[in-house]
Amino acid sequence: MACSSCHSHAREDVEAYLLLPKNELCISCHKMDCGCAGKGVIHQSQAEMFRGVEGRGALGIPSKHFGQMQGSCTPCHMYRPPEAGEAVLTEGGHTFDAPVSACLPCHQGGAEALVAQRRSEVESLLAQVEEALGAVPSELQGSPLYQDAKHNLDMVHGDGGWGLHNPTYAKALLEAALEMLQALPTEER
Repeated sequence: MACSSCHSHAREDVEAYLLLPKNELCISCHKMDCGCAGKGVIHQSQAEMFRGVEGRGALGIPSKHFGQMQGSCTPCHMYRPPEAGEAVLTEGGHTFDAPVSACLPCHQGGAEALVAQRRSEVESLLAQVEEALGAVPSELQGSPLYQDAKHNLDMVHGDGGWGLHNPTYAKALLEAALEMLQALPTEER
């Protein structure tokens, strides 16, 4: 990613020369309909997961962080620890890699354990849905239930954050996917 992906000197009247407001900048690309992987291919879904929308069979559940951070990704993905000063960072800052230390200002004590727990829960559900999808015979893979379940799985995979952008929604999507797959005709499975 180049500096010009977010900043432009043509925008001298805007803080940090940002092309868009902070709460719109990241999600202008990190969304399902970006089209960069091909029409209908979900390879990134961070915006939808963060906002808790576009899933199948699960009501919209925005991330608790979405409201607290006013829709901005920067508090986590550009976190710079106060003690870092001007040092070049290996995570956080302009690396956009959200370190667990970014959780500490709000989740003091146990942030690592909380992240590990959420990740483990989502990984377990991902494995269950993948196994259930793999067990569906090819003649049922065009059914709306199968397609909706696969859509939910693809959303959580496309998020790339093991559900951490919105663990509640990720779990709801995967649980809905399991229910959909269980509702497929059993005599044909």
